Amino acid sequence: MTAAFEKLSFQDAAFLRMESAQRPFHVGGLMLLTAPDPIPRGYFRKLARHCGRLNRLWPIFDKKLADPDSLRHPAWVPALDYDPDHHVHHYALPSAGRMEDLLRLISRAHERVLDRHRPLWEIHLIEGLPGGRFALYCKVHHALVDGVGALRMLDALFSSSPDAGIDFRAARPHVQKHHARHGALRQLGTLRSELKKHYAALPQMSELLTGMSVDALLGKRDVPPLPFTAPRTLFNTDVDKRRQVVISDLPLGAMRKLGERYGATVNDVLLAICGGALRSYLRSQDALPGISLEAGVPISFKASQSAGNQVGFIICPLFTEESRPLTRLKRIARVMQKAKGNM
Repeated sequence: MTAAFEKLSFQDAAFLRMESAQRPFHVGGLMLLTAPDPIPRGYFRKLARHCGRLNRLWPIFDKKLADPDSLRHPAWVPALDYDPDHHVHHYALPSAGRMEDLLRLISRAHERVLDRHRPLWEIHLIEGLPGGRFALYCKVHHALVDGVGALRMLDALFSSSPDAGIDFRAARPHVQKHHARHGALRQLGTLRSELKKHYAALPQMSELLTGMSVDALLGKRDVPPLPFTAPRTLFNTDVDKRRQVVISDLPLGAMRKLGERYGATVNDVLLAICGGALRSYLRSQDALPGISLEAGVPISFKASQSAGNQVGFIICPLFTEESRPLTRLKRIARVMQKAKGNM
């Protein structure tokens, strides 16, 4: 198989196969930034042009699906018809733009599925926020990159030096032209190796699930629960394609200190906060179940700079039945530590 025809992994393809208009499988990130003071003439237009050239910096932004209308044999091919106007959108909020205006715009942008006939990413540049600020909303399909990979890419955009810049002249890997026809024997060989790789992991996965299941079946406290045991709540219903983006400021320093004091990570603290928020909301609706809600916590296995997804999940109780916030945090930390120790 030539480098021009890149077969999607089983996990990457699954993110495309499970997608629908009501259930998009892209991920997004919103960054609030401060422009230079004074703002140079044409600053935002220049920034938008640079964003349109990110495909030259990151090759994964310069590939698209070989056959967007069929996922029978999903593969990436070079996007020889790449047009930056399809991927970079520049807006200006009304005079004295409010955060509500920004979030409303981002919500509408986030709910739209990405066009599979093009590279599966977008950047939305929004100027006009108070205090000389502007926003960058980045939207990438999960089949293209996972969360850790996306964070590494975003980190490469920033520098601690105001004089640093991105070198778009750096040489890119040569990509050969895609040939549409591939031999059946070659495809069968690729399928065989892919299945062998996934089945090789089954004994370890079976051992992990068995250990976790025994703990749960024995009624042990603060262990990862069995799959499909979460209670039904008023959230268990079909959703439409509308989305609403909201934000909340949390003091990272205080969260880190709280975690260190009680043997928890920052992520554990965030899970405990979410559990408390869900408990308060469901109680206000007189709909709080007697057993805990659960969260699927993504865990990255990425050990290299490779693209694509290398991610798994831990099922963690949010202990919504627990009324004491610190006890909830300690119990979540114990579950997460045990689950990570089994991986």
